[in-house]
Amino acid sequence: MINSESAIHGLRRRRSFGIQARLVVLILVTVLPLVALSTFAILRTVGNERSQIERDIRESLENLLADVDREIRSVQVSLQILASSPSLQQGGAGVGRGAGQPDARSSTFGNAHKIAKPLLDETGLSRM
Repeated sequence: MINSESAIHGLRRRRSFGIQARLVVLILVTVLPLVALSTFAILRTVGNERSQIERDIRESLENLLADVDREIRSVQVSLQILASSPSLQQGGAGVGRGAGQPDARSSTFGNAHKIAKPLLDETGLSRM
């Protein structure tokens, strides 16, 4: 009977895990859920940050487009003012004056002639 008891005890020993294997399993069971939760939290944070950056870029782009639209409207108004100018209606006299010569339009229209001048050809007509 001693032989059979030692044989059964030997089988139990072979089937059971050693202390090192048990420690590895315990560590894995403890660490894997933490790694999974950390990964989930990091991915969620990255997604939130990406969404925030996309919103910020979209808002900046909309603001820039609005600024460009305002600038285009300003140039259009300046060109309309210049187009209705008596000096342009009389054949464009004075359009080609140098920068050093005083211009009657500068006091009436501010800097509109400086903005619109590159947009006008020699006859005073719009290039657009």
